[in-house]
Amino acid sequence: MDSSGYRVIGMDKMNQSNGSVLYRVEVTATVKNIGQNKAGPSYVSFTAYNGDYFRFGLSPIGPLDVGQSAKAQFLFSLPADNYFLLSIADYFNRVRESDEYNNYDIINMTVA
Repeated sequence: MDSSGYRVIGMDKMNQSNGSVLYRVEVTATVKNIGQNKAGPSYVSFTAYNGDYFRFGLSPIGPLDVGQSAKAQFLFSLPADNYFLLSIADYFNRVRESDEYNNYDIINMTVA
């Protein structure tokens, strides 16, 4: 499997009742089965990290036929800052693969 196309697809400001501000950040990762066999169902992980603040989530995906792609999405609520966003396909390592090192993608993002 190959995880690519990781991107932010939306960001909305949300004022909290306690006076703090969070941003609703929706992200998507495209996962493609580039192997020779059908890939069973798995999960894509999404992680947002800025050195102090950490959020993690999972999104189910598949099964995927050979050559088939699918999008996994996740929604974060984050305070304003700069983040590393990481996605990992087949997070629990349940899909047999010839290349386990093409299952992740990382981007930098500013939430403001």
